[in-house]
Amino acid sequence: MNKKSKAFWAGVGRAVPGLELVAGEVAGQTVEHLLGFWVLWHTAGGLEQLIALKVIGRSSVYRQRSEFHRIMHVEVESFWPEAVAFMAAERARASSLAAAP
Repeated sequence: MNKKSKAFWAGVGRAVPGLELVAGEVAGQTVEHLLGFWVLWHTAGGLEQLIALKVIGRSSVYRQRSEFHRIMHVEVESFWPEAVAFMAAERARASSLAAAP
């Protein structure tokens, strides 16, 4: 969507009473979905591992990755690096505990 279209629809959203609540609900659900995908991505350990787990289909992974980038304006791998580092450390800790006798 180009800037002119975005401006038009933003104006419509402000002009129609009650539409802001609907838009907020839809936006909230979208962000919730994308953050869930982000957590799933990093919990699995990245693209190849997520596809290998077969929790979601290959095409769905690529579609959601593209949607994440389109909406969040950052790649899944680069979003919130502090949390990613923490998740990686926890994944390594869990693996070491599972391997211990």
